[in-house]
Amino acid sequence: MLCDYLSNNERIKSRVTPTWIVGQTSSDYSKTIVEQEQALINFRDDQYNVLVATDIVQEGLDVAECSYVIRYEFVSDEIGTVQSRGRARAENSSYYLITSTDSVNHKREEANRKREIEMDDAIKIWEKTDHDEFKRQVENKTNELIHIWENEILAEHTLLSAQRENENVKGIICCKKCNYELGEIAWLKRRNTAYFITNENFFKKTIVSATPYTRVQEILFK
Repeated sequence: MLCDYLSNNERIKSRVTPTWIVGQTSSDYSKTIVEQEQALINFRDDQYNVLVATDIVQEGLDVAECSYVIRYEFVSDEIGTVQSRGRARAENSSYYLITSTDSVNHKREEANRKREIEMDDAIKIWEKTDHDEFKRQVENKTNELIHIWENEILAEHTLLSAQRENENVKGIICCKKCNYELGEIAWLKRRNTAYFITNENFFKKTIVSATPYTRVQEILFK
């Protein structure tokens, strides 16, 4: 629609020659890979001077250098912000984001730019870091992550073992008040110190009802 508007606008059609590119999964329009490549070639060869595109241009496509990059209500992560601004490689080029002040995209863009500064600072620190020291820090961080993963795997294994133990236990679960049989002990699952049942047969034998508030409860909640 935007490409059609630019093409048919009488005030600018003599100066603006737009083309468009979207992914193959677009619900309204789509282009094959060959058509996408041809659109990029035509844009690079100055047959078109405006390229209207979705976020597909963030996927590593060879887009020609641009004088202006304008994003409308679209912000991804900090990598996407850097990549989009990087499209504006022509001399005296500019990058713009059109969005509402204090909107989600506005805040996301601000956060991305802060992360970009942090990335630049990290690269500067890395460039000044001694090779052996950097290698030692990487090994320490790697060992730390491996330790965390091992603990998570151990915790999951312990949980599964506890569940298997319950499956091997023979017995029944009864109502504390009326002694009505509700199910098998093997249905019990445990997570940390809490026990619960997910077997659908258990719920077929139980009735869940809401208890009306008493006057005391109403006063407390007010």
